[in-house]
Amino acid sequence: MKTPAECLIETAELIAARGDTHGDWRMNMTNTATLLSAYLQVEIAAHQVPIIMSLVKISRMSCGPRNIDDYDDLIGYAALAAALARGGA
Repeated sequence: MKTPAECLIETAELIAARGDTHGDWRMNMTNTATLLSAYLQVEIAAHQVPIIMSLVKISRMSCGPRNIDDYDDLIGYAALAAALARGGA
């Protein structure tokens, strides 16, 4: 059984690894905000994108079988949102 702190550490490592695959998370969230804003014709800020992605993840969690990766993704999205809300550190 993992502790909450261990889950956070593991997710931080996952975010770093995904950066190698998907590029800089700040740029990704900013680009996605721009695309969503254009599509929805309403302003979406970069810090809102990981919240939106969290809602997608929660929807998937409620509709399908339990997948532990969903929890890791949810932690990761919350961390991205918090970092962006604090100025994108």
